Amino acid sequence: MKKLMKGKAQETVRVNIHNDVANAAFWFKNIIANKLKDGGPGIMMDCMACAVMLAFTWEAYLNYFGCEVIDDWDDMAALEEKEDRVLGTLGIQADWGKQPYSSVRALTKVRNWLAHGKPLEKTSTKVVVIGVEKVVRRDIDLSGKWQGLCTPAILLRAHDDLDAIFRQMLQASGIALIDTLSSGDGHISYDEVVEVGKK
Repeated sequence: MKKLMKGKAQETVRVNIHNDVANAAFWFKNIIANKLKDGGPGIMMDCMACAVMLAFTWEAYLNYFGCEVIDDWDDMAALEEKEDRVLGTLGIQADWGKQPYSSVRALTKVRNWLAHGKPLEKTSTKVVVIGVEKVVRRDIDLSGKWQGLCTPAILLRAHDDLDAIFRQMLQASGIALIDTLSSGDGHISYDEVVEVGKK
């Protein structure tokens, strides 16, 4: 006969999603930096993904600190309300017109343009005098507004700026960096031996 232990296992898991989206943004930041150095296709797509992950990281930071330092935190509130409440509670005076906070505004614009995407039609008229070969083959600008803020230089800077803001929020909150990480713990308690099978 086989003897088994019977008891209870309990686990507690704390998932702080800001780590996951910040890691995704860091991943794309490195891809962009490597493509700037070594070349490679698709850098605009990498910039787009990085911008969105950075914007998501900002909101996740706000939600993390909001949950930690504000009793009646509403994670579904408007972004600006979250910014006012968290930064106000932490005693941080954000100057949205200067680095590092101006990067957050640029990221928010890109995120909103992409999340609420709609068709854009633009017409330009200009007098041109060009050779015959260029009349047949012309380059047309198909870029959207978001692409002006979604460049490697802007995003590499925005990544570092967002990291600086996070560290400022950590310091103001008194929360240790290790406490912001996802973690889990558990225990098992056994209270009886169970016999199973044939004798």
